[in-house]
Amino acid sequence: MVMNFSELESLLLSWPDELPKVNPSNNPNEVVTAVAVLIRSQDFQAAENLLLSALSSDQSTLIYKWLLAYLRLRQNQLAAAQTILKSHINSQSNQEVPFILIELQLDLGSDSQANTNLDAVCLKIQACKFQSAFLELMAIGICLSVGDINQADVLIRNFKGPDCLELHRFKARWLQAVGRSKDALNLLISALKRFPNHKALAQQLTILTIETKSASIVLPTLRHALHYHGEAPEFLGPLAQVKLIQREPSLARRSSLLDRTWASLSCRKTNITNQITSYEQCGNVSWFPFLLPHLRDPLTAEFANFELMSNLCCQYASLQSKLSHQIANAFIPRLAKLPGVELHSSQEPTFKSADKDLRIAWISGDLVPHPVSRFLLSFLEKSNIYPQIKHVVVGTIDHKDQSIEQYFSELPNVNVINLEHQNVSDRIAYVKDQKLDIAIDLSGWTGGNFQAGFLARLAPIQINYLGYFASTNNPKMDYWLGDEQLFPNPVTEIHSENIQRLKRCFLAWEPSHHFPEATEAVTPAPNTNEIRFGSFNHNRKLSDSTLTLWGKILTSITGSKLVLKANSSFDDGTQLLLRRRMQRNGLDPASVIWLPLTATTEEHLRQYSQIDISLDCFPNGGCTTTCEALWMGTPVITLTGETYVSRMSTAVLFGAGLSEWCTRSPQEYLDLAIAQANNLSWLRMNRDFW
Repeated sequence: MVMNFSELESLLLSWPDELPKVNPSNNPNEVVTAVAVLIRSQDFQAAENLLLSALSSDQSTLIYKWLLAYLRLRQNQLAAAQTILKSHINSQSNQEVPFILIELQLDLGSDSQANTNLDAVCLKIQACKFQSAFLELMAIGICLSVGDINQADVLIRNFKGPDCLELHRFKARWLQAVGRSKDALNLLISALKRFPNHKALAQQLTILTIETKSASIVLPTLRHALHYHGEAPEFLGPLAQVKLIQREPSLARRSSLLDRTWASLSCRKTNITNQITSYEQCGNVSWFPFLLPHLRDPLTAEFANFELMSNLCCQYASLQSKLSHQIANAFIPRLAKLPGVELHSSQEPTFKSADKDLRIAWISGDLVPHPVSRFLLSFLEKSNIYPQIKHVVVGTIDHKDQSIEQYFSELPNVNVINLEHQNVSDRIAYVKDQKLDIAIDLSGWTGGNFQAGFLARLAPIQINYLGYFASTNNPKMDYWLGDEQLFPNPVTEIHSENIQRLKRCFLAWEPSHHFPEATEAVTPAPNTNEIRFGSFNHNRKLSDSTLTLWGKILTSITGSKLVLKANSSFDDGTQLLLRRRMQRNGLDPASVIWLPLTATTEEHLRQYSQIDISLDCFPNGGCTTTCEALWMGTPVITLTGETYVSRMSTAVLFGAGLSEWCTRSPQEYLDLAIAQANNLSWLRMNRDFW
C-alpha cells in the first residue's frame, strides 16, 4: 500500500537533516519516499528521472502523477503542472487532499507568496473539510499577501504542522511587516544554515539584506546564493543592485540584461531601473532618448511604476531633454489620483501671522553622508542665531546604520522625523500635522522623492531647492530657488515654478565637524614634471563633447596627463567601454591615469594630490566635486551652459570669487587650460589659496 498523504506531506516539509536515507527499489512506497526526499532536497533532476522511470512501468499509481505535478510547480513550470492535473488526475477520487493542493498552488502561482487569485483560493480553502499543514501555510501566505498582518500572526502562532522551513519564511515576512527586520534577518540566516541549498530561501534573504541595507551580510549572502545556484534568474536582479552599489556598472548591466532575457521567456516581471542605472553609470547617457522608448507611453503598465518614472525624469533632465518634462506632465496626474493625495490636495494653504515662529521642513531621501545632507547640515549648524525659526528635517528613507539623522537631532531648533514605514496618505497627514509655513524639496525626482506629498500641498509655500537640477513640473511647487548664476536672465529652460534668485551663491560650503573634509588638510601638489588635469565626476557626466575637448587639451600640452576616478578597478568592462569612447573622440587612453575607489573619505580627499587642475564636465557639470576640489587646493575650469545642470560649477566659482575660471565656449575652455598649464609653478606653490 502506497503511503498516505499526511506521511508524504511530512516528508515534503522536512528539514534536510530530518530526511531519511533511501535506496529506492521497485516498491511503490519506497519510490514515493525517494522522490519526496529528492524534491525536498532540491535535487529536482534526480527526482524527475526516478519519477518518470516509475511512471513508465506503472501508470496506475496516482500519487506518482501528483508528485510529478508538484515537481513541475517547484520547477516553476505552471503550464506543465496544469496539463498533468487535467489529463491524468481525477479530482473526485479519494486522493482529494493532494489534488486540491495542486489546484490551489496553480491559482497562486509557483509560490504561495504570489498575490493572484487570492479570493478564489480563500474560498477553496474554506470549503475543504480536511486538515493539512500545506493548507495552513497557504492561508498564512494569503494573509501576508493581502496585508492582514494580525490574522497572519494568529495563524502562525496556531500552526499545527511541523516546524518547517516554510513557516520560518512566513514568520520572517511577518517580522519584516511589523518593523522587526533584524529579527527577520536572524531567522532567515539560521534557516539558511540548516537548509543551505534552498533557492527561494536564499532569494528571500538576499532581497531582505538589500532592502534593510545590511551592508555587512549582503555580499556573504549573495556569494552563498551564487555558489549554490549560479546565475539563476532569481539572483540576477539583486546581483545587479549590488554591482551598482559597488560601482561596477558593466557587471550590473550584464546581470540586468540577463535578468530581462529570462523575464522575457517566463513572463516574469523584472526591475528595469537596474538596467537604466547600469547604462547611466557606464556612461551611455546619450543613448537614453532611444533606449526602451515604450516606457514613455502612458498606456503601458510600466508607466505606473513610480520608481521607474522618477528615474527616467531624472535621467532625461540631466541631458537637458524635454522628455523629462513630457514624462513628468503625464505621470503627475497619476500621482494626483492616489488616495492620500486626493484626500488633501483640495485643501487651501493657511498662512500664519508674522509674529509667530516660522516652521520650515527640509524633505529628503538622502539623510546619509550624501552631498545634499552635507550642505544642509553645515547650514543648519550655523542658523542657531535665529531661534524664532523652527526646522523639521524629514527623511523619506530609513538608511539604517548609514543614517546621519542623529547629527540633525543634536541641533537646537531642529526636529527630525522619518516617513519610510508609512503609506502615502499617512505620510502626507503626518507632515501636514507639523503646521509648516514652508516645505523645501531636496529630492526633485531623485530616489526617495516625495512628489506625491508636495502635490497634496504640505505647506503654504513649497520650494524646489538644491537636491535636483531641473524643474519638477509639479504644479503645486511654488518656487525654484537658486542664484543669479544658476538662473540667467531670461531663463530659457522649461520650468513650472517661479524663479527665485538669491543675491549670493545658492549654497554654502563649510563642512560640518562630523565629516572628514572639515579637518582634512589641503593636499600637496603632484610630484611630477608634467601637469596633471583631472576629474572625479561620475562616468555619466563624461559626455562625448567633454572627452573630445579633454583630448584637445592633452594634445596641446606636451606630457600632460588626465586623472580619472569613477568606477571600481575590479570592473574592467566599464573602463573598456570608456576607453573605446575616448578613442572615438580623439582622447588617447594612454594619457589617462586611473585612480582606484577608496575605502574611506579621507583617502578619497587625499587623492586630489594627484591633480593640478580639475576639469568640469559639460553639459552635465559638477557641484559637490567643484566645492571639494577647491577645498583640497585644486582650481576648476568649467564651461558655462544655458541651463541649471550646466551652471552649478559656475555658481560655485562665482561665489568663491573665481569667475575668471568660468568659460563661455570650448575654445575659451581650451585656451584657459593652456594658459594655466604655463602657470603651473605658481599653482603648485599656492594650493592653499583655493
